[in-house]
Amino acid sequence: MNRLAITILSLVLALPTASAQATQTFFVDPVAGTDATGGGTSARNALHTIAFALREHQRLGGGNLILELLPGRFAVNTNGELFPIVLPANVVVGAVVPGTVEIHHQVGALVAADFLLHCDLVGIGDRCEFRDLSLSGDQSGIRIRSQRGSSHTALVERVSTNMLGAPNRGGGIGVRVIASSELTYVESERRSLDRTVDTWMTANGTGTLTALVDRCFSRNERASNNSATAMAYRLTTVDRALMDVTFRNSAITKRVRAIQIEGRSSRTLTVTAEHCAFHGCGLQAWVGGLGQRVVGGAVEEIASNGVAVTLDHCAFFANLADAPQYDPRRYTLRHNLVEEPALLAAPGGQVTGDPRWPDPASGDFHQGAGSACRDAGGTSPLTADVDGDDRSRPCAGPADPGPDESADRHLHLVSTFRSRLRLGTAQNALLLGDGGSLALLAVGLPRNAPGCDDLGLDPTGPIFGVSAPASLPGLPGIQTSLQIGFAIPNDPALAGASLTFAALYLETPGTTPTLHHSADARTVLLLP
Repeated sequence: MNRLAITILSLVLALPTASAQATQTFFVDPVAGTDATGGGTSARNALHTIAFALREHQRLGGGNLILELLPGRFAVNTNGELFPIVLPANVVVGAVVPGTVEIHHQVGALVAADFLLHCDLVGIGDRCEFRDLSLSGDQSGIRIRSQRGSSHTALVERVSTNMLGAPNRGGGIGVRVIASSELTYVESERRSLDRTVDTWMTANGTGTLTALVDRCFSRNERASNNSATAMAYRLTTVDRALMDVTFRNSAITKRVRAIQIEGRSSRTLTVTAEHCAFHGCGLQAWVGGLGQRVVGGAVEEIASNGVAVTLDHCAFFANLADAPQYDPRRYTLRHNLVEEPALLAAPGGQVTGDPRWPDPASGDFHQGAGSACRDAGGTSPLTADVDGDDRSRPCAGPADPGPDESADRHLHLVSTFRSRLRLGTAQNALLLGDGGSLALLAVGLPRNAPGCDDLGLDPTGPIFGVSAPASLPGLPGIQTSLQIGFAIPNDPALAGASLTFAALYLETPGTTPTLHHSADARTVLLLP
């Protein structure tokens, strides 16, 4: 997937929909709301059920819809909510207070479908968004269908699912592109504990599905479940459909299979995983799959038409596989931490060892002391890790496979000064980082051709200096701060020049300091 397209898409999805249609907003309170005509315009006169809000939406002429859900549980036995909830296109469903809204159903609560929430995208530019929700119960959670030959977008952000699911529909989320439609789908910061398929993406006909899975976590709620459907992501193409899915900074643990790929289309199914973690997967190998390929006991291909898989800076650990295979014609491996000798020998700089993840079952994939991921990669394809911290620049040494960068690299420069400074003044810079880290500050004029050898600073210029190394106070793993002072010479010739400050991280005493994060440099203008 084009990286620029993903970035632009993420920004677009975060903005309100621009449409000629009017937008209606309804507040729904499952605890204290009242279903009354004309209500729902604020939190004070909120409606009681989503179903009534949808009727009000239709009564007032339809159009774009925003459902603001107030804290509480939406279920038959609490607020009388009826399922399935069939939503119109161009809808945003979200919690007013993140982490306080649960949508739940039990056996027998569904009427005519197996999903809690259902949305069909049919018109040109239709979209749907689901934010800050918790879905639980039997059967399945959200279904999104793109059809009728139009281009659509869908966003699932900070949604947790714990669904029993149905083998032929999936557990948490079902995404389907029908006929010649085009869907761009983003799944971000999702936590899945579903007992069948977390997300099942399907494209058929001549449809196109482009998807990004970013900073998501999946674990099988029933660790002993050896069902063939206990997988995190199932990707299926048929007919002449096209699919392109990118996984970033995501982690999957305790799954029979993490990613199952079914390429049954005459066109391509492309899967890219960047800085992902796969732990405790491959508990049962697929039996009878045509053209079976298993990578790391976690990524499995059961139909190979048009399939191309790239694994870049991923970490595979404690996975099981009956007969792991690697096909270099369809699989590209770069700087992964793996376990099987066949994969270790693959081109692309694979390594092996224990990543020392503290608690993968709870989603903690940070690196412990002695992690084999540390500096084991190459040039990172991403600029940030799962916590939003910057990944190291190429000139700072290799990146770490897996979702997280080494904790002791989290050193940042915080400007305590303005963007314009006067000559002859004294200034202070604040460094933030883990306790015990060795840090120093470099100050100088930028070179015409920035490089990594001297951080882009000109060592022969009228200003150049590096402070003495200093250790940040406190214990490792605890963020602390260190203030370093410096003086700007009172030299009129420097007026109008740009001065650069850079926070440097010292691996060990006596070694060459390196700039690990591009965000750790600041440039200011000198005034007379």
